[in-house]
Amino acid sequence: MTHDNRYYRARIQTIVEHTPYYQGQEKKWLQNGFIPESMREDFDMWIKARMHDKSDDPLSFVELATYSTWFAMHPEKVAGKMVGGSSLFFPVVVKGTRQDVEKIHKAAMADTKTAVSPLLEMLIVLLKTRNI
Repeated sequence: MTHDNRYYRARIQTIVEHTPYYQGQEKKWLQNGFIPESMREDFDMWIKARMHDKSDDPLSFVELATYSTWFAMHPEKVAGKMVGGSSLFFPVVVKGTRQDVEKIHKAAMADTKTAVSPLLEMLIVLLKTRNI
């Protein structure tokens, strides 16, 4: 599901405001930006209620890095599915397969080639024109 920047700003605010009301693993999950399925319906309602006064300007680096916002925006970049765990130091884990990792890697390589190819072509033309 694609959301605009107002949604992600409201998501950050909702997590900040509601995290103190949770304890244990649920609190750890929220502190890491993970909203489990059991809490998702309530959080979606609270997020939508806060969106009306938020800006749709591009998110700052701090906003992108807060509560795993970048990963919430780009779930296709996660090699598997994020799930809540019980580890003290890693309360959120990614469960995936080798195929998930290979799929992400192939997509990243394809993005790199499409972004770099025009630059390489220009460099080759430049080098040829200068007889280098």
